[in-house]
Amino acid sequence: MEYRGRIKKIYMQKEGWVSVLLAMKNGTTMKAVGYIFNAVVGQNAVIEGEIVTHPVYGKQIKIKECHIEIDKDINGIIAYLSSGLIKGVGDNLARRIVKEFGNNTLQVIENDPEKLKDVNGISDKKLKMIVASHLKNNTYSILYSRLGGKITPHQAAKIIDKYGSDCIKIIERDPYCLIYTIDGFGFKKADSI
Repeated sequence: MEYRGRIKKIYMQKEGWVSVLLAMKNGTTMKAVGYIFNAVVGQNAVIEGEIVTHPVYGKQIKIKECHIEIDKDINGIIAYLSSGLIKGVGDNLARRIVKEFGNNTLQVIENDPEKLKDVNGISDKKLKMIVASHLKNNTYSILYSRLGGKITPHQAAKIIDKYGSDCIKIIERDPYCLIYTIDGFGFKKADSI
């Protein structure tokens, strides 16, 4: 079943596994446990999972897959850019970028990144960092949501470093290539993917 909510609190986060409190769309709160890459308070999570009752912690969502949605409003985009996930962008720069491009900021980053140089403080070097971080974050989020529990966050990062944004297609076509290219992958692990 699909659940949607904003991450309100992070109780624990270790190697991609998290225990979080979600503010659900209907106004209630719900705990969720499982794999979410780079969970940040304020992010919107779209979770595929089931409600289970833990003997100590009670009713919670057991995460099967999770996708983080970036709010398309100005505050959500500022929160995403300044969350630490985008290298070289703090709160002030995030606000300047969003002031320049408004709700179109993410489209500019993805489709016409050269425009970012119109913002004071963005050099060629910083532009490359922003674009690379955004692409890597999107790729990581998709990869980790599909393979969470089968790979560690460190292995996901290694896969992306090796194969780039095409990693998901490459792994879907031939998961056994990981045996030869990524430390920590044997036949059993590749076969489970």
